[in-house]
Amino acid sequence: FAPMPPFAPMPPFAPAPAEPTVGTVRNNGCDEGAVCSGRSGVSQSGGYTFCCEESCSDCSVSTSQQDDTLTATCTCSSSQALVTATSAMAPMTAFAPMPSMAPMPAMAPMPP
Repeated sequence: FAPMPPFAPMPPFAPAPAEPTVGTVRNNGCDEGAVCSGRSGVSQSGGYTFCCEESCSDCSVSTSQQDDTLTATCTCSSSQALVTATSAMAPMTAFAPMPSMAPMPAMAPMPP
């Protein structure tokens, strides 16, 4: 085989469109700004910084922007609440064992 000829250089891409500016910020349960410094679970979007409240040990932060509206949502899910909810569940009912399956038949050899 002969080596392939070199490809032509790629043309430059057009500049990316400017991101929409933020006009409205909707904050659902998050701390915002300098108080987030040093905390885990920090999210930055549209020039704003969001984080969970300091009292929350297990939290998730999500942000989204549609047009000029930036929405930040912080959800605190305490591990203690998870343990309490899980332990309050009723045990599963016992099921009968599955019947044994017959062995798979041997396959014919693949043709050459």
